[in-house]
Amino acid sequence: MKGPRFPLAMDSVSLMTVVIFLVMMGFGTIGPTLSIYLETLGADFSLISIILTTQGLVSLLGHYVWGRTSDRLGRRKPIVMGGLLAMSLSLALLSVSRTYIGVWLILVVEAFALAAYSTASLALLGDWLAQDSQKGRRIGTYRGFGSIAFAVGAFVAGFIINRLGIRQAYGFASAMYLVAAFFAWSVEDIPHNRDRDQDAEAEAGARFRFGDPASLLFLLGVVLWSAAHSAQASMFPNFITNLGLPEEASSWLWGLAALVEGLLMPFIGALSDSIGSMGLIMSSGVSLALVMVGYLWLRQATVSPTLIASQILRGWGFSSFTVTSMLHASLLGNHRTRAGNVGVYGVAMSAGNIMGLALGGQLVQWRDFAFLFTVCAVAYLCSSVLFGWLGRVQARGAPAAAGQ
Repeated sequence: MKGPRFPLAMDSVSLMTVVIFLVMMGFGTIGPTLSIYLETLGADFSLISIILTTQGLVSLLGHYVWGRTSDRLGRRKPIVMGGLLAMSLSLALLSVSRTYIGVWLILVVEAFALAAYSTASLALLGDWLAQDSQKGRRIGTYRGFGSIAFAVGAFVAGFIINRLGIRQAYGFASAMYLVAAFFAWSVEDIPHNRDRDQDAEAEAGARFRFGDPASLLFLLGVVLWSAAHSAQASMFPNFITNLGLPEEASSWLWGLAALVEGLLMPFIGALSDSIGSMGLIMSSGVSLALVMVGYLWLRQATVSPTLIASQILRGWGFSSFTVTSMLHASLLGNHRTRAGNVGVYGVAMSAGNIMGLALGGQLVQWRDFAFLFTVCAVAYLCSSVLFGWLGRVQARGAPAAAGQ
């Protein structure tokens, strides 16, 4: 079933860019404040970590299930639509929840729905861009608009929270997901061509394989990077308030980093098309380790040049990892295997998120924020080592993921 036609001519990739813009605007509204919201409902740092870890476990399962399901169906759009509608409903319920137990249950449903949207939409994007000579630039632009939207959402959240409250900000996010579903209705699937030589198609459709050194190094690097990122990101709002800055400061500081990401991603994608992605993905861990060092220098409740510089550098670190890892995952294989590959990539991301969410609050509770940032800096650097090793394996001709 085809959706409505828009007055302006928009291809499916452009429509998907509108969708991710709206989704990330909603996510930017809730992401920087979720741990604060849980804290106001009576959850301590350890319980916040447990709640967010549960969310990560459900996401891990969801990526695998939805990836395999999409490949079997040969369809992406119904899964994208269902995920967006379920996300909208979840955020509407979250805005009226009064207990952290209620929020916990809602977040479980929202995580499964988000896994459906993110897995199927990235696979669909890969379907459309598989033969595009500028796939890096287009994926960078697609994801860059998402980061700009996250920044807009974070700034809007600060405005709404300051004047109305956190619950109203979550209602705004619910509306963004609903509008995103409307635009997703007009995106077209690329159906399986049943008339092709299926044996040749299967042979061409490579998958991530744990016995393949290149696959293993990439997935381990993703796990380690996402573990470090989730650990420090989940505690960043609490770190900001612990410094003595107001609650809304975490939203606009996160928004600043997201704005830098959005501006950099198209450039990083184009650079990947011309020089390859290994050097870019290695730079991510190094730059984010430096961000952690910047946080260690902060001592006073002021927006210092060190804090601003750290957020700008954070933008490069996140952008260089996100664009190159999305390329690596979404362009491996073919239409019959792509969603499963994206699902495995999502599982690796979720596994790292679970580790980070489980440890973030615990490390702060056990020691302090400085200890958390030190551990994360080491983990980021180790991820860069793994990606560098991956580059050497690929140079020797080992089987590698596509998109490089």
